[in-house]
Amino acid sequence: MVSFDDAQEKLRNAEDFLRKRNFADAILNAQISIELSVKCLFDELKIGYKKKHDIADACYDEALERLPHLLDKDYLVKDFSTKLGRARVLLASLSSVRNYTEYGVSKVSAKDVFSSARMEDLAKAFYECTHEVFWDLSNLARTLRSLK
Repeated sequence: MVSFDDAQEKLRNAEDFLRKRNFADAILNAQISIELSVKCLFDELKIGYKKKHDIADACYDEALERLPHLLDKDYLVKDFSTKLGRARVLLASLSSVRNYTEYGVSKVSAKDVFSSARMEDLAKAFYECTHEVFWDLSNLARTLRSLK
């Protein structure tokens, strides 16, 4: 079973790789962090998902259907639904580049592909979004646990 501790460790790894200017590994660890975070939330909601790097839209749809039954205030449902939507977009974006961050492109290493100022900007943006979404999802899970 995955945990938010595992996701937070990957988030810290992403930050460390940013400092070391290893942008491919920073993006890869951001992707793993958000993937684990989403899976943790789905575990909390008892939503099954396939063991792959991107999670099917049906899982998010099921989560969005369950939230109104679990949260007693409309503003909480809207807030958490928006945050879950952000997590979906971020995970889809990061999953789409995951293989390139691990293997590069053709005979060009991932480190070389992701070694430019614009790629640094991309890595920083992905890290910042992942940081925000990680905390949003962990707080949502904490809120759901407190309601039980």
